Amino acid sequence: MLLINRNFTLLWGGQLVSQLGDKLYGIALLWWLLEKTGSPLTTSAFMVLATLPEMLLGPLAGVCVDRWNRQVIVVASDAARGVIVALLAWLLSARGLQVWQVYVAAFGISACSALANPAIQALIPSLVEPQALQGANARSQMISGVTRIVGPLAGAACVAAVGYLPVLLFNAASYLLCALAECGLRCRPAAAPCRAPWWQSLREGGRHMAGDVRVKTVVQIVALVHVFFGALIVILPFVARRLAGHGIGNLGVLESALGAGIVVGAMWLARRAVAARFAPPVFGMAACVLSLGLLQMLPLTSLTACAFCCAGIGLAVAFLSVHWQTAIQRDVPEALRGRVFSVLSSTGNVSVPLAMGATGLLLRVASPASLLVWAALGLSAGGWLLAYRRAVPARAV
Repeated sequence: MLLINRNFTLLWGGQLVSQLGDKLYGIALLWWLLEKTGSPLTTSAFMVLATLPEMLLGPLAGVCVDRWNRQVIVVASDAARGVIVALLAWLLSARGLQVWQVYVAAFGISACSALANPAIQALIPSLVEPQALQGANARSQMISGVTRIVGPLAGAACVAAVGYLPVLLFNAASYLLCALAECGLRCRPAAAPCRAPWWQSLREGGRHMAGDVRVKTVVQIVALVHVFFGALIVILPFVARRLAGHGIGNLGVLESALGAGIVVGAMWLARRAVAARFAPPVFGMAACVLSLGLLQMLPLTSLTACAFCCAGIGLAVAFLSVHWQTAIQRDVPEALRGRVFSVLSSTGNVSVPLAMGATGLLLRVASPASLLVWAALGLSAGGWLLAYRRAVPARAV
């Protein structure tokens, strides 16, 4: 079946609608803040507040996911996010929306996401059979690629065509519909929840991750890939400006190519069982980053060639994401999955902004081409150390 079973169809469909609504909402509020204040600092603060709780609350959120009913967490988080966005829409319609209220909403939505994201990943094994885990994770990853392609374009077009209020109402409705669909999930009985004190639960999760070579390797690969992906996001505008044609249009094509690569990789994994080897996609990503850097050193301004490199990077990201999610779901005991997935989520959320900030500073003294080449070499070295020296065993998924 395309979506495996009824339970996964409900979860997948709800997440697709809510994540698309998320993209529309993010674009809409960024433009609203820019029009309201005209200050880049204001919009930057919004982006920080939209990610800060997920960065800081990850380990504690993981304990909650392992102590409470995961389905209830997912439903309550989506319902709470729907109510928050609906309140923003009401304030906007009453002409009373203020910047501080947008900040509070961004913080609240991010806090809900800190709970919902690891809960969804930990819940999937309760919805599908073990042999279907790779396909389920691939279909979930497909949502990320589709919304990366469609979301920014649709968000800008919707704001221009109908204004801010309908976009906020759509996002609120998408969250509430997602929560309603998730109420219909029929999960397999879960293991007895953790009842130990909170500090002991945190220590237990940390002890498990420190003692499991495969889990440590996954955490390190997540950090490695997110660092280089964050650097790439900062460098891409400079690549786009150098190419023939309109700079902002080129950037849109390159960003869409990343999303297209993720979709293609996820579609491939949704239909074929592939051994979960981390080294090939890491080296494939490094090869594409290196090719993109070398293209900047040549007297060529081909958008197509650069777009193919970006699509290859997206393809590698899809393979890595599906492999590490499936590995954790298979190898980590059910009672600990929430804590492990929350650490993975926090690792990615911390690595990306740090890499973006560092890359911005490095671009003041180095060219985009040289940074891409060094990034590719570093990615290759890190991938070799993590994948080969630790001798991560391949698993059929």
